[in-house]
Amino acid sequence: MAVFVQHNFPGVTEDEIQIQSTLKSLDVDGEIMRMQWEPEELEKMTKGQMLECLRERRHRALLEACRKNGIRLMLTGHNLDDDIVTMMYRMSHGSGTDGLAGMKSINTFPIVDRHAGEHFVGHPLLEVPKERLHRTCEELGLQINRDQSNEDRDFSRNALQGVLSTLQSQGFTSLERLQEALQFFKQIRCDMHQEVVPIINNSVAINRRNGDVTLVLNNNKWLSNQPLATRVISLLASYAGARPTGLKTSRLVSIRRHLLAAFEAYREDQRKLVNQVAKRTGMTDLQPFDLTRRAVSTQATMGGAVFYPMSRTDGLRRLDNVNRTASRKLKYGTVFLVQREPPTRIDNQKAAFRAIDVTLRAGESFLWDNRFYLSYQTIDPADTTPRHFQISYMTVADVRQLEALTAGASTYRRNVYSYMGSTPGSHLYQVPVVREVGQSYLAFPTLKAQFPMRYEWEVKAMGDAILMSRLQCLP
Repeated sequence: MAVFVQHNFPGVTEDEIQIQSTLKSLDVDGEIMRMQWEPEELEKMTKGQMLECLRERRHRALLEACRKNGIRLMLTGHNLDDDIVTMMYRMSHGSGTDGLAGMKSINTFPIVDRHAGEHFVGHPLLEVPKERLHRTCEELGLQINRDQSNEDRDFSRNALQGVLSTLQSQGFTSLERLQEALQFFKQIRCDMHQEVVPIINNSVAINRRNGDVTLVLNNNKWLSNQPLATRVISLLASYAGARPTGLKTSRLVSIRRHLLAAFEAYREDQRKLVNQVAKRTGMTDLQPFDLTRRAVSTQATMGGAVFYPMSRTDGLRRLDNVNRTASRKLKYGTVFLVQREPPTRIDNQKAAFRAIDVTLRAGESFLWDNRFYLSYQTIDPADTTPRHFQISYMTVADVRQLEALTAGASTYRRNVYSYMGSTPGSHLYQVPVVREVGQSYLAFPTLKAQFPMRYEWEVKAMGDAILMSRLQCLP
């Protein structure tokens, strides 16, 4: 089956009749996904926003087609020229090794959507030059559909494609040489993935319920390796900030220096403490309480995520919880919380905590804070009555209200207290609170706490799909 997206956008030329004729000649079933635009959207959109907006809409249309037709893997026609231009484009934006490696042969859909991690995009032609594909089409008698907007050199990618053609025509380089460089970066990306997984297992705890990360600096080997460290840091920031796109290398390097300095200060502190204990007791073993001293460091922000040095008590609670509930043991060390950047820093405080009015039916979902998809089910499966909710950031006042509603029933509050006990007070408002309009109902969906027990909430963290995409090992 073939899927074609009709953009219906001014300046983008697509011959729908020709596409249908070609599919019919190949005896291939096809579906056309037509984009719809509001006049206001077109008026407000700048030329710089056009390609990104079209790309986003295109991926959403293709994901919808995959879901509707039960397609788990969608194949595209991206070729070697496209991959090389991607490498050049990312190089011009200061990308690191991941970006310079270009496209992956298979990946999740690169958009924020609750189903993005359930369907995959494959690029089987990345090693095939565009010219060869054109010749193949000509030999088979297939007409090539050319989009005239690709000739507009005001767009960066189109300009880079023109530069690539000029370099080839004047003999400065060849596709073969550029392909060798591309494959080199792809192999580095794949090899580095093999080293990232043990680091995640030994030093990182992902909290899929709250969307945050516990990072334990208990080994400086990976921190001393800048390419490896920046990759790990990028993964954690992307998860916590729910950003499917990459982060600037310069900022990643800065955060890595920040963490390395914190670890070195912590290690020096441990040496002094060991000497003190040895003089006093004759032993050199330290207890967990001493091994989790707070880092001598300030918090650092990047890409919508904050790296926050946790207190000794909060760090111990988090480590003990992981070591008690997970099938692995994290070594003790200085602990950082990696979490979405506090709303008070990126938004006006009043606007950040203002409740959002949402109307949902059972099974429908709402994307909150660009990080969590929230949906509910009712006791009666046939109940499709829309419910009206208000969703806001968690505050201490919400917890007090839950305590008042559940007086004498501590089980309703257990997960909320657990979260509060292991999270700094200044970062508590990272989870959503839901109230039903006109009802005495309060729910903390990510913490599985509500009163009364009226709905069954489902929470899907967008960071999961991002991690799956970024950790793909295929070149």
